[in-house]
Amino acid sequence: MRLIPSERIPIWAVVVLGAAGAALPARAQTAPPAAKSSPEKTAADELQRETDAFVKGVQERPALDDAAKAFITKFALRKLRQAPEQRRILGADKFEATLDRIRDTLGGPKGADGPVREQIRGAAATWLGEQARSADPAVAVNAALLLGELRADGKPWIEGSKRLAALAAAADLKPAVRAAAVAGLYRQVDEATLKAPASPELTEAVTPALTAIVAGPAPGDDPAARWLVSRSLDAVAKVVTKASPDLAKALVALMADPGRSTDERVRAAMALGRTAAADSGIDAAAAVATVRQLAGEALTDSLATAKDRALAASLSNMPLTNMQQPGMPEGGMAAAAYPLDALEVERDAWRLLKLSEAVARPKLKKDKSGSKQPLWGEPLEGGLGRLLDDNAAALGLARQLREEAESLAANPTAARVVEAREEILAGALTAE
Repeated sequence: MRLIPSERIPIWAVVVLGAAGAALPARAQTAPPAAKSSPEKTAADELQRETDAFVKGVQERPALDDAAKAFITKFALRKLRQAPEQRRILGADKFEATLDRIRDTLGGPKGADGPVREQIRGAAATWLGEQARSADPAVAVNAALLLGELRADGKPWIEGSKRLAALAAAADLKPAVRAAAVAGLYRQVDEATLKAPASPELTEAVTPALTAIVAGPAPGDDPAARWLVSRSLDAVAKVVTKASPDLAKALVALMADPGRSTDERVRAAMALGRTAAADSGIDAAAAVATVRQLAGEALTDSLATAKDRALAASLSNMPLTNMQQPGMPEGGMAAAAYPLDALEVERDAWRLLKLSEAVARPKLKKDKSGSKQPLWGEPLEGGLGRLLDDNAAALGLARQLREEAESLAANPTAARVVEAREEILAGALTAE
């Protein structure tokens, strides 16, 4: 009897033949067994079953029962940190698809009524907020990240933003958890302000927490804590329409504090320039002078970092790069220039441009070449100069900083950074 190749036997035939095993010819019983499922396929199938059960359970009972919480914890809160391994086992598409289904379900199933979706979102946000205080660092951080993914009908959810802001401002939480919360908050603020100014409801919901972060103690050397402050300052610039006296005072203090990082100080100036108003209670002229000083100190910091790097290389018996870069004059320089990477100089240019806008943000108009040119003679769109009756000095500083930024972008060398710093600080002496 000729056997049919095993891979061509229909599944129903395999079942029937298996049930009648005793009646099979001896030769047929020695046929190769059907190939078993791979571990990867088994894991993917199991994940699919668990995901289906989770979604169905939330849809049928608009809440998070123990099974739903266990699944979210198992997959999203503990395994997100193992994302590369999960992608290897399940494939990136299955991994991301499962995360998408979790996010969509917790945001409220599309087929459910509005009140039901809101009920699910509220329950999810409350539980994730609790998990953000978990003793397990990965669970806590991932809970804050997942909370930041919740949306109301595909749009930023104000109640979710408020909860994220509260987590970000919670001084008793680890900096990494707070940074994860502010990352989600900033993303929601960015989405909400993409095409229009922030709504009064959103501003009211998050401003107190942002003010608390900005006015809080210095973050020290913890990178996550510093990032938390910097991102919060970015959010202030986007969501706050008018700084309260408390917020404005905190921004001025942060901007003027030499103990804070250059990044924090520059972003504080950006936020102040965008939000300060006549009744914010600040001395605008003094704030403009502080911006000039900050611009010089930012470039000094950049050059000092390059010097430390070069000296460290020398102490490690690595060749010390020639201090004198091409194009640098032989004399007349107030300080030697150690080599700076082009990206570092571009960062310096960005800082000068943003400090220029903090002082005076003019309207821009395209010229014949297509590049945008500032219109200094027209009313300003932003900046501290708006608060001054006589803003000629402020406009002069803003123009100088913008021109120096453009010059650094065109000639990204340490020598040009030294020149820019000296010219900016010389302007401070002239202003005095």
